[in-house]
Amino acid sequence: MLTRTIRQTPVTSGALIACIVVYLVTVVQSGSLEGNTRESSLAASWWLYLPALTPDNEALLRGLTFSFLHSGLTHLLFNGVMLWVFGVGIERTYGSLAMAIIFAGTSYGSAAMIQWRDPLSLTVGASGVIYGLMAVAAGMYLNNKPQMRALIVLIVVNLGYSLITPGISLWGHIGGLLTGALMAVAIYGAQIVTGVRGPGRRVGRFVAAGLGTAGMAHGVGSMSSGTSLLGGAGGAMMGAGGSQRRLIARLSASVAVFVVGCGAMVVYIAQVHSALGV
Repeated sequence: MLTRTIRQTPVTSGALIACIVVYLVTVVQSGSLEGNTRESSLAASWWLYLPALTPDNEALLRGLTFSFLHSGLTHLLFNGVMLWVFGVGIERTYGSLAMAIIFAGTSYGSAAMIQWRDPLSLTVGASGVIYGLMAVAAGMYLNNKPQMRALIVLIVVNLGYSLITPGISLWGHIGGLLTGALMAVAIYGAQIVTGVRGPGRRVGRFVAAGLGTAGMAHGVGSMSSGTSLLGGAGGAMMGAGGSQRRLIARLSASVAVFVVGCGAMVVYIAQVHSALGV
C-alpha cells in the first residue's frame, strides 16, 4: 500500500525524500544530528537570511530551498509527518502539478512574510509550507463543517504554540497560512467557474484521533492517524462525475494556485529588493 501511495503522490513523496536527503547531507557536513545547520556549507547556501541574499537568482532559489532544510531530527520528523499527512490527500485530490505549485507557492509566501516582518532571522524548515497545506485542506471541506472545524482547530492550536515558543518563525507560519488560504479561495472560485465541485461530504474517520494525538515541533503538529483525514477525498470527487470532471477539476485547481503562487513569488522578490534597498 505504501508503494502504491508513493507512486500516486510523486511530488509529496519526492519532497519528503528530498528533505530527508538534505538533512543527512547537513548531518554529514556538520557532524551533528541536532546542530546540523551550523557547520554545513549546504545549509549556509540554502537557508533564508537577508544578509546572505542578493537581488538575483540566488534570492529566488533561497525562497524555495530553505523549506527543504531542517534544524535537527525532531524538526524533520514532525514536519515530515505533516507533509505526508496533508500532501498525500491534497495531491490525490488536485493532482501532482497542483501539489508542486502549492508547495513552491506557499514556500515563497512564507519567505515573503519573513522578509517583510523579520528579515534578520535565519530561517529553515517546511513549516510555512505545511501551514499552507493545512489551509488548502480546510478549503477542500467548505461543505463539510465537522472536518473543516477540526482542521481549523489544528491550525489555531499550532499558531498558539508558535506564539509562546521561542525560536519559531511565527511570521513564516503566517505567510504560508495566508498563501494557502488564498489558494483555497482561488480553487473554490475555479470550481464555481467550471461547475465542478471538489470533495466535501466524506468525513475522515480518524479526525478526533488525529487531533487527540497531535504533537508540536517548531509550531507544526503531528497527527498519527492523519492519512485517513484526507485519504479518499479524490475518490469522492472522481465518483461524482468521472475522469473528465476530475481532469477539469485538477487543471482548474492548478491554474488557480499557479496565479496565487506567482503572486507570492513576486511579492517575495519585491520584499527582498526593498530590504536590500535595490
